[in-house]
Amino acid sequence: MSPRPYRARPRRSPHTAAITALALCIGGSFLAEEPAHADTPGPDARFALVIGWNQSDDDELEPLRYADDDAIRYHELFAAITTQALLLTSPDEETEALVPDFAALAAKVPTRQNVLDAIQTLRTSMQRAKAQGKRPILYFVYSSAPPISTTISASASPSWRPSSPPPTRA
Repeated sequence: MSPRPYRARPRRSPHTAAITALALCIGGSFLAEEPAHADTPGPDARFALVIGWNQSDDDELEPLRYADDDAIRYHELFAAITTQALLLTSPDEETEALVPDFAALAAKVPTRQNVLDAIQTLRTSMQRAKAQGKRPILYFVYSSAPPISTTISASASPSWRPSSPPPTRA
């Protein structure tokens, strides 16, 4: 199979906006504030948001097969070591058969609204932990096809996008 040349894509991934919102809402709110106890850091309070999405925003690409499986496994890991771990994924039939207790994970479909709701839930929990003198730490896992604005051929360098010139050395 020959590599496809790059082409501009007419639409952006709906996940790109949600991921950007996550970084701004959670990360930005803690960067702007002083630590609760700057001299003596308290214990850590760990939180996790795990998103798995088998679908691609490019209709020409086949759906992924294991992004949902990866997200479930990451969620299992982080549920064991965090105060709160949220899972957003929609399992395919194979995964549903392999994970019979999927409903117990309280996962939601990774829609834009569910991502925003998860961000708000974690932000509230992290602010509460901070008010208790704890240091909130967020783990974020996104298992899916990369939400890029262009598709490049297999022979192109991944360090630059076709919309900009390749990097030059000074």
